[in-house]
Amino acid sequence: MVNDKIKNEMIKTANEMMKLMILKLNDELCGQGSQLSTLASQYLELLIEKQKIDLEKEKLNEEYRKWEYENNLLQGDGDEQYDWEFQDKWL
Repeated sequence: MVNDKIKNEMIKTANEMMKLMILKLNDELCGQGSQLSTLASQYLELLIEKQKIDLEKEKLNEEYRKWEYENNLLQGDGDEQYDWEFQDKWL
């Protein structure tokens, strides 16, 4: 009888400890889940920022190509060349 009483108390205590452990694991898993979603949203923000930077880079490259084309026209590979001294007179 004493052994049954101790056995029942031990089972009851083990059940309570398992409930507490399950609650603790759930809290930890939920915390990890929110941490993972936070990291995922940060990753998406970085991808968006990278896309913006790449777009700006393309725009600058296009502007540079236009400038280089116009500069080559002004430098003149042919007979006619731009008179840079003429520009200095008006500045």
